[in-house]
Amino acid sequence: MAGPETELGPVPTLAGVEGRSPRELILARFKRDKFAIAGLIFIIFMILFAVFAPLIAKAVGHEPNSVAFLRQMTQDNGLPKGPSFQYKFFFGADTAGRDLFVRVAYGARTSLTIAFLATGIAVIIGVSAGLLAGFYRGKVDTVVSRTIDVVLSLPILLLALGLVSACSGSEGCLAGTLRPGLTMVSLVIGLFSWPYIARIVRGQVLSLREKEFVEASRAQGSNNARIMFRDILPNVAAPIIVYTTLIIPNNILFEAALSYLGVGVPDTTASWGGSLNQASGVFTVAWWTMLFPGLFLFATTLAFNLVGDGLRDALDPRTDRLE
Repeated sequence: MAGPETELGPVPTLAGVEGRSPRELILARFKRDKFAIAGLIFIIFMILFAVFAPLIAKAVGHEPNSVAFLRQMTQDNGLPKGPSFQYKFFFGADTAGRDLFVRVAYGARTSLTIAFLATGIAVIIGVSAGLLAGFYRGKVDTVVSRTIDVVLSLPILLLALGLVSACSGSEGCLAGTLRPGLTMVSLVIGLFSWPYIARIVRGQVLSLREKEFVEASRAQGSNNARIMFRDILPNVAAPIIVYTTLIIPNNILFEAALSYLGVGVPDTTASWGGSLNQASGVFTVAWWTMLFPGLFLFATTLAFNLVGDGLRDALDPRTDRLE
């Protein structure tokens, strides 16, 4: 297509070329990943499944800790019965005669709540520590880096078991401030999850602090706090987002492991790990007690990992541009 006339003749122009913003490019790359889209859809479903767990329990007429159908859903030898549409036990009963379907729904609430809380704690601590270490370097970097090395060298599962067990008494810990429940488990998991993201942020900040835009901001009179949070932090948002989606499934598995070992949330609070713990002794004759909690645990962690991989590819500037 010919453009305006000049002394050298018509100036050629491009027709039908539409520019895309960085956000549009990221969304377009993410949409191309079918597995990531499928994972995102499943995560949305699980969030809705967890949010509406009370309505689900009300619809089927069973509370998560109710044993009203103990006689109907338990065999003469004490073993639970399998899925029954007659009594609306769609996933069967657990070893205590409770509705496994309702407990799986409430277990989704427990796992997602703890995972998000623990991840939030880890991100806040990790980003703050990594930002300070990478920006100030020197003694600050040495202290933070050695602290990270110490935390990573600890037997995390054993230490978490000890901390949760120590706070599981009636008096709790810290003068009764921490008691058994979601908050305590989230805090313990978060305190052991932050070193990884701190290392990632530290490495990014060490590179960014030498860039020209940082020097320009410093030349304009910006103080260190403004440079860190106004100029550097937005530029490390992409790896923070990606790694956050990748540690959420790890925290879900961490909570399930603690509950499976009997030191997670109390038995009155439904959790997938607790259900797997109860099923460990009867799953050979009551397969549903192991299948459904394990299947939801596996699918949820897989979905978060797929979304994390998709975000990593979409946010990577080296990804091929769409035509």
